[in-house]
Amino acid sequence: MDIDNEIPARDLENNIAFTKNEVPAGTISETQSRLAELIDTVDGIVWESDYETFCFTFVNKKAEAISGYAPHEWLGDPNFWASTIHPDDRDWAIAYCEEKSRSVPRYDFEYRMIAKDGRIIWIRDIVNAIVQDGKIVSLRGIMIDITKAKEAEQDLSRSFDLVTEQNKRLQNFSYIVSHNLRSHIANIQSIANLIETAENQEERDEMISMLKKVSRSLDDTMINLNELLTIKSDPNMVTETIDLHAYIKNTLEVLRDELARKQISVFDNVPDGILIEYNPAYLESILLNLLTNAIRYSNPDKNREISISWNTLGNGGELSVSDNGIGIDLALHGDKIFGMYKTFHGNPDARGIGLFITRNQAEAMGGSISVESAPGIGSTFRISFK
Repeated sequence: MDIDNEIPARDLENNIAFTKNEVPAGTISETQSRLAELIDTVDGIVWESDYETFCFTFVNKKAEAISGYAPHEWLGDPNFWASTIHPDDRDWAIAYCEEKSRSVPRYDFEYRMIAKDGRIIWIRDIVNAIVQDGKIVSLRGIMIDITKAKEAEQDLSRSFDLVTEQNKRLQNFSYIVSHNLRSHIANIQSIANLIETAENQEERDEMISMLKKVSRSLDDTMINLNELLTIKSDPNMVTETIDLHAYIKNTLEVLRDELARKQISVFDNVPDGILIEYNPAYLESILLNLLTNAIRYSNPDKNREISISWNTLGNGGELSVSDNGIGIDLALHGDKIFGMYKTFHGNPDARGIGLFITRNQAEAMGGSISVESAPGIGSTFRISFK
């Protein structure tokens, strides 16, 4: 039944509250029977309860179809209503009903109920306070099952969130096109013009060298862009059962020369036998990005250290990469640390793409990334795994 076309609770009350004086004596029994049939056809739970205790004194047959509980179960337990309200809604729903019943004759509100089979049902409860001699004696109303409407609302909200996220990605890509690619193209055009006007071969060679450098930079930008497109558009992400410790050892081997050159001690505390379901290329990229950052931003005034650890959490876990490097001022940069092309230390080798890619890869695999950091203390990056 359409909620907008439902029988108003006050009209049902008027029908329920008929008296013998309003109906000829010979037809009272027939009218009562027809009214009971009418109430049972309403697409909602028609109910009546005691005002003081909220104990139900009447519910129609639809109560069982919607909640799974037979009418006698609704009527037999003084705490039935409270016990079937979702735990997260129970306290406020009871308090709201008590407050509104004292202050207004009619009101409605929405809450969740737990059905007999464990399902969560969204209820719109339309309540009328029944007053006799200036005193509230009972409550009557209709509970409408609005679960489908709520699910549609939640789907719409998720779609809105998805569109919002897509808009953010479009903004990032727009930034690349309007700024980075345009800058590369402008540089190439300028160098090409200089080559044409060069006075000797030495100048031409110098310009050609600069052109090659700009071309490599443009190629890097295109590769990064392609990586991001792959992360976001691949609907069938390939995953494998991966030995995490083995991948960490391989990554440290790749970085061995850089670690030795900067005299960095690495403490690999991840135990053998940690198996995760992950995309191999993403895991390699994440480990390489985090460890490369720890090396790049190490503190030359300290005995440089990097620590890698694992913490099992429920069915998943968390990988931490910590260093005692120069750190990041999160009060100043925390809101943009995982943004595209965001750099914080003026390092000429920094592109500001690594952490952005790492976040997108972690989220694409159903995980997340977080950071704790302080200037002069160091940083800890944590990757969650499902």
